[in-house]
Formats: sequence, C-alpha cells, structure tokens
Amino acid sequence: MFEEEMDLKTYQLFITRVSETSEEYERFIGRLDDAHDFNYENHSDNVLSGKSDKELLKNELEDPINSAEMVIILSGLYPTYKNMIMAVLELAHELKKPVLLIRPYGMEDVPAELEEASKGVIGWSASCIAGAIKGILNNDEDEYCEF
Repeated sequence: MFEEEMDLKTYQLFITRVSETSEEYERFIGRLDDAHDFNYENHSDNVLSGKSDKELLKNELEDPINSAEMVIILSGLYPTYKNMIMAVLELAHELKKPVLLIRPYGMEDVPAELEEASKGVIGWSASCIAGAIKGILNNDEDEYCEF
C-alpha cells in the first residue's frame, strides 16, 4: 500500500468492558490489534465492574464515552450485564455517538433492542471490524463489510 493511501487517523473508541468477562473483550481487542491499517485509542476502563444502578453507571461513563467518537458494544455481555449495556446505549444516544454492535463470539443472533439502536451489527473478522468503524465514522458505507 502506498503511504498516501494509508489511513493515519487514530480512531477514538469506547468498548464495553467488565473485568469479570475479560475473555470476549480481550479477544475483541486482539482482533482490533490485528486489523491492517487501523489505529485506535481505547477510552473504556473497568469503571463498570460490580455496578448495576443505571444512573450511577451513566454518571461514571459520561466522560469516557464523550471523549470517544464511537461506542462499540460487545453484545455477548448483554444477558449478564443488561443494565450496564442499556446505560452505555442510552448515554451514547444522548451524546450522539454512533454505536456498533459486535455479535456474541461464535453466534449470529443479537438482541433485537440492541440491533435496532445501533448503526450496524458486525462479526469478528478483523478487517470487517476496522472497515465498519472507518465506514461509519467517515460516512463511507462502501468501506465496511455487509452487516
């Protein structure tokens, strides 16, 4: 790839994460790290661990989500952490941040309420994940894989 064609942008992301379920999160981060021609900064942290009150969660999430360009929801966390996921989703919409939904690893189905509230649903291909992020943030629908 020619240098002038390379994407030198660093994408600012908030990725849902809880310490109790780091396997899916770590797998996803590995995919992002493997994506060719894709740089990102992760604004998520472990503030969500052990908290279930939606308003408390939204208060703690406001700054990290506001500093990100996009929110990525790992939908595999939804059955166990519904309040957290809904707090993230509601706050993303309030702050006008696009939401990309990642299918549970190894599965096709995602909760309908999450799918309806997101810009798209994508699987676990590194190139499709990076392409979807770039496509949504750069308003270039040709950039990413089919949802």
